[in-house]
Amino acid sequence: MSGIRLDGFIFDLDGTLVDSLHDIATSINLTRRDYGLAPLPEPDITRHVGEGSAALVQATVADAPERLAEAVKRYHGHYAEHVLDTTHLFAGMDKLLQRLADRPLAVVTNKNEKLALAVLTGLGLRSLFSVFLAGESLPEKKPSPLPILYVLERWGLPPAKVGLVGDGLHDIVAGRAAGVVTIAVSYGVAGRAALAAQEPTYLVDTVEELDRLLL
Repeated sequence: MSGIRLDGFIFDLDGTLVDSLHDIATSINLTRRDYGLAPLPEPDITRHVGEGSAALVQATVADAPERLAEAVKRYHGHYAEHVLDTTHLFAGMDKLLQRLADRPLAVVTNKNEKLALAVLTGLGLRSLFSVFLAGESLPEKKPSPLPILYVLERWGLPPAKVGLVGDGLHDIVAGRAAGVVTIAVSYGVAGRAALAAQEPTYLVDTVEELDRLLL
């Protein structure tokens, strides 16, 4: 796979830049405990990561609409207390971000804004990104292309010169709809087969491969 030179990069957060899955799973199981529910195995929780807090809580804690809002609030409370217990940048990602810092960088995540900022700030990453969009930043979130189109407008760059890096199906769907170069990473949540089925422009398995691809 030969390298590509692009003028800007949009990154997903969880499963792409940072490994946060254990802290998310811990917080969901604490929320389940609040409702007298037994803990779930971590993979049964983390496969729902990427669609936003409401979808995650609905899938793992409270599927009844009348208690969903309360359960999301409880989850946010638990997660705020555990947001950086084990969460860390994937190995090699700091070096990659520093190397790309001469070009505009963005984070577009479906995560709750306060919690996403806590991760970025706590890990010393916030200043690297000229644009930050969370799940509630715009009227629509991924898989809608709206957040990606917003970033393109802010930067004044054509879609063909911007890469979107993500580990989730929503990332690839949103990026493809916006016309940007889609770069799927299989080390996160969705896995290689599911990502390949979305036909991203590029598919890599490690941060090292990503580093070699992005010139």
